[in-house]
Amino acid sequence: MLALSLHASKRLRGFGIVGLMEENPAVISTEQKPFPDRGALAGVDHGRKRIGLAVSNADQTMAMPVSTLDSKSRIHDEAHLKRFRDDYAIVGWVIGLPLFKSGDESPQSAIVRTFGRWLEKTLGRPVIYWDERLTSHAAEAKLAMLGESPGRDKGRVDGLAAQIILQAYLDQRS
Repeated sequence: MLALSLHASKRLRGFGIVGLMEENPAVISTEQKPFPDRGALAGVDHGRKRIGLAVSNADQTMAMPVSTLDSKSRIHDEAHLKRFRDDYAIVGWVIGLPLFKSGDESPQSAIVRTFGRWLEKTLGRPVIYWDERLTSHAAEAKLAMLGESPGRDKGRVDGLAAQIILQAYLDQRS
């Protein structure tokens, strides 16, 4: 499940966040390539303006938020994502896929899948998609519990959302 305290989990249940995420803890798809079971994975929360990034340990048991990239252009994003891949020795990408509450793909899903195909082709690492429903809300709730204002730093929300996506994937595998 999410890397949240019992108290935080109870608070999120009150918002319906944890329950919804537990109902569909499945991998959405892999792009037909084997996905590495050792080495650092990157979690990605892709948005229109920003890309939240998280990284796992090499044993793939724990995810940590790392940064948020202000998405400006493919050339800009490619340079930053290559440096991220190399700095953290990334062996695969877990990309959050935005779905409707029903589980159907949203219009944003096609944009994220296009980004995922580009990322895999450009950076040479396999991609897997993970249900990201309500991860931004969970990240905002996590910040609020820490006494921080989620509205003040949207980039921090994106990095935490990437961590939540990646940790949910890692937890499902163990």
